Amino acid sequence: MINGKLELNRENYIITLTVRNKLQFEEVKKNRKNIVEILRRKLDNKILQLSIKIDNKPQSRKPYTTKEKFEYMVKKNPTLKDLRDKLGLDLKG
Repeated sequence: MINGKLELNRENYIITLTVRNKLQFEEVKKNRKNIVEILRRKLDNKILQLSIKIDNKPQSRKPYTTKEKFEYMVKKNPTLKDLRDKLGLDLKG
């Protein structure tokens, strides 16, 4: 599944899909013709076009291990650390 941001330019009927990386870009590019055909038919717009671009913002790494998840939550709510200490809990992983 490709997560991206869609924008529509109503003046020239260009849909711009911003994807996260080159792999997603290549996948959409490979299927562009089919995507455009479906959009044109469903939207009843024969001049609609699809533009693809890559979002160059650095992607943040999501927490994976139990420890990383806990540290991420502590950044949002520091009182969690106090609660863990009071309850004598230990994180594994």
